[in-house]
Amino acid sequence: METKKEKMKIAIVYCSKQGTTEKVVRKIAEKSGGNQISIFNLKEDKLPNISSFEGIILGTSIYAGQSSKLMQAFVKKQTDKSVSDINSDNIDRFVQEINR
Repeated sequence: METKKEKMKIAIVYCSKQGTTEKVVRKIAEKSGGNQISIFNLKEDKLPNISSFEGIILGTSIYAGQSSKLMQAFVKKQTDKSVSDINSDNIDRFVQEINR
C-alpha cells in the first residue's frame, strides 16, 4: 500500500551573481513534487522572514571557497553560525534554530 507524503512548505533563499544559481533554484522549484515553494532572492529582500517554513534550501555561488557575502550576512542574521558551519551533518540543528 502506497502512503501519501504530506506536502511541505519550503523556502528557497538564494543569491546569484551570474544567473546560474537562479536557474538551479527555478529547476528545484519545478521538481518540488507539489510542495509549496517560496523563492527569496537576497538581492531583492536581504532578510526574508522564513520562520514559518518547514524546510529551507540555501543557494549561493562559491568563489575561492567562500559563499557570497549576501548569503553569509543572511545566515549570520538568522543564527550565530557562519555558512561554513552549516553542512549535511548539522543542517537539522540550523533549521531548528531558525524556526525558534
